[in-house]
Amino acid sequence: MFSLGLKAQYSEQLQFYSLDYFLMNRILFKDVYANTTELMKSKVKNIKVYDDKNNLINETNVDIEGRVASIKNQVVNINTAMESYKAQYDRNNNLIELYSSLVNYKDNDYCRFTYIGSTLISYDYFLKGKELFTHCDMRHDNTKDKNLLTGYDSKLWEGDSIPYYVNFKYDIYNRLFDIRAMGDFQYIYQIQYAGDSIKIMDGNGSGYEIYVIEDNTIKQHIIYSAALSYEAKRTFHYDESGLVDYISIEDTRGNKYKHRFQYEYYH
Repeated sequence: MFSLGLKAQYSEQLQFYSLDYFLMNRILFKDVYANTTELMKSKVKNIKVYDDKNNLINETNVDIEGRVASIKNQVVNINTAMESYKAQYDRNNNLIELYSSLVNYKDNDYCRFTYIGSTLISYDYFLKGKELFTHCDMRHDNTKDKNLLTGYDSKLWEGDSIPYYVNFKYDIYNRLFDIRAMGDFQYIYQIQYAGDSIKIMDGNGSGYEIYVIEDNTIKQHIIYSAALSYEAKRTFHYDESGLVDYISIEDTRGNKYKHRFQYEYYH
């Protein structure tokens, strides 16, 4: 399901909760990420996010091309641990390697993405950088000048050699609306569109996310957890240059607080 942790704008595009969620985000927010990359290119070097008590909760490093190079998040309920991700890109700006770990521990997992041009063709996941745990071959619809990811096939899924197939379905406007394992009645994720909003529902009924996007910029993000009977609404406030100044957050428990952004620049 979705993370109720310290998701910070800009760093979300590297956070890896599951392959399905990661691929879905890359499809749904492709234009948002491209807009952010162009905005930060040759400008933003480092981003720090602080809570109301001035605690550092997220740090994001950005390369000269405007791409998110690495992130660190404070792990909820583990005060001394930081969750980290480190990315590498090819000449076509494709994400080709992603390392994840808890900084205070020695487990470094590793994802590898393989492309032909800018088309993702396979994904490999290694435990502790050594043991191949998952391998997936991507499927695409290349008809009528389309290059839509229609799913993936795996003969090694989370250490299990039983074949596993997932399908991505699109509407008549080529918008992703359904992700599910082949043969399953229940979806993994289902997406609904209404005006400027995108609603992402989890198949096990554990909750949903709603994004409000205007001009390829995220204006609001709502997270709901059924298990916790909890909803949090994040509203994004931008400065004159288009960068996030702060995020105001309200939840159903009556809490109101802010996450403040601090930038370091290349020049």
